[in-house]
Amino acid sequence: MSYNHNQTRVQLFMERIPSQVNMPTKPTIPSLEVRILRARLMLEECLETIENGLGLSIWVDEDFIISMKDLTFHERITGAQIREPNLVEIADGLADQEVVNLGTAIACGLNMQPFFDEVMNNNFLKLERGTIDKYGKLIKSGDHPKPNIERILKEQLK
Repeated sequence: MSYNHNQTRVQLFMERIPSQVNMPTKPTIPSLEVRILRARLMLEECLETIENGLGLSIWVDEDFIISMKDLTFHERITGAQIREPNLVEIADGLADQEVVNLGTAIACGLNMQPFFDEVMNNNFLKLERGTIDKYGKLIKSGDHPKPNIERILKEQLK
């Protein structure tokens, strides 16, 4: 499979880790063990960036399970500064997150560049009729089309 520069470098890295030898060449759902590993890595790097880089501690109210099922979850998250923000830690954390995210794509046999392009093109469409909520997030209009991820996935499955 032909990846962009960053995804190719992550693949070369993963090939040297004995536990990562199963890297599919077509899109697939990995084993539960691999999915749990990827989830742990994603959460670890994200929280590390938030705490060490952005200097924030975050929490949700006590009856809230972190889930995207509640699309207004950001209203239930609060935070407080626990230390000074640190640009070195922000840059390091963001790079680590990209490595983990691209590694997750590789574990799923996904070439991410076409998906990224599709999502970004769709995001630019949001600018035409979207609104900004009180938290600063761009909210798409009710009739905004979804990015055509399924089309790209079908192409990669060929």
